[in-house]
Amino acid sequence: MNENDEIDQDHDLKENDYMEEHGLDSWEQRPSEPPKAYNAFCVHRDMGLARSLAKTAEALNHPPGYKQTLWEWSTKYFWQSRCRAYDQHMERVAQLEKENVIREMINRHARDAVKIQQMVMESLEKTPLESAPPRDLIRVWQQAVRAERASRGLPAESTKDNYVDYTNAATKHYRGDEKDRAKDEKLAMLNSMWSP
Repeated sequence: MNENDEIDQDHDLKENDYMEEHGLDSWEQRPSEPPKAYNAFCVHRDMGLARSLAKTAEALNHPPGYKQTLWEWSTKYFWQSRCRAYDQHMERVAQLEKENVIREMINRHARDAVKIQQMVMESLEKTPLESAPPRDLIRVWQQAVRAERASRGLPAESTKDNYVDYTNAATKHYRGDEKDRAKDEKLAMLNSMWSP
């Protein structure tokens, strides 16, 4: 290693320290990087994994011989490591965005399923106890329950292990209100139609 290489390395370390101290990411413009070189880097960086110096020269409308200038800049200003850091950053951003969209979807599905269940229960409360609940309402209620369970990460179908028996609750104890008793009995009827 000659004296010039040591000076270059020392300069690079100082620039890295500067970038870190000022909270700048490695793919942002370095203090010693001229705007023209940084612009070329940005074009190169934004090409994604299919990037190459030849494609960058073409995108910048420069002749193929310009590739030598790009190679010098890419070496001097660490384009490969900066592009790799940028790609990793963009992957994290995409993953976080995907997770947020999925989380919002799950919450929306659960809310919608609960609303549908409430609408069905309101309709059932208006149905006289002696008449059987309409089959379509029961199917809608079942689908809404399955959707809510799936949205909350539970098995969509009731099994012996996760089954709640409302029949006993409806026949063994009442809250003292005939409306509550009727609601419990309707729940028990729905439950018996859907039980495993």
